Amino acid sequence: MAEATTHIATQTVSGGSTASIVFSSIPSTYDDLILIGSGRCDNSSDYQLYFDIRLNSDANSNYTLGHGYAQRGTNSYGSNVDANLVAQWRINNLPGTALSETAPGSFYMYMPGYSETTTKKNMVWMSGSVLSNTNYVTRQYSTLNFKGFGLYNATGGISHMTLTTLYGYWVAGSSYSLYGINNS
Repeated sequence: MAEATTHIATQTVSGGSTASIVFSSIPSTYDDLILIGSGRCDNSSDYQLYFDIRLNSDANSNYTLGHGYAQRGTNSYGSNVDANLVAQWRINNLPGTALSETAPGSFYMYMPGYSETTTKKNMVWMSGSVLSNTNYVTRQYSTLNFKGFGLYNATGGISHMTLTTLYGYWVAGSSYSLYGINNS
């Protein structure tokens, strides 16, 4: 059970659109990390879009991700595990700016043992968002909720984390906060 949670940094997009949200020089003094935030991108699509997470600026094929989802509107659900190693964690639920989309998508990630230097890293995440109109659903509102896990197939501590949108840029008001947890 966590005994102390400490705010490390918050990155908030202000003014114009921003390509990346970056947490650099993450201290290795904590046992676990939590990333919490919400955001939107400037792509005019009215589909759910994605954002990517890279650790330590590593664009090699060291990431695996799986997720399950439930969607109101089409009453659909499912899951996917991509056993192939890819160049980033690709996270669902980032609304674009189409039509009347004003609500950002929310995100939570927990990464235990991020500072260990001899083990691979894993994480669990949750995200959710509401679209007021979509191309693939004719109902008034569509709610998407995702839960998943990821493996970073490299050893060494995590000192850098970059969030980028797959389509477009982060818009003003997108904000993510990083916290460290001490377990003893």
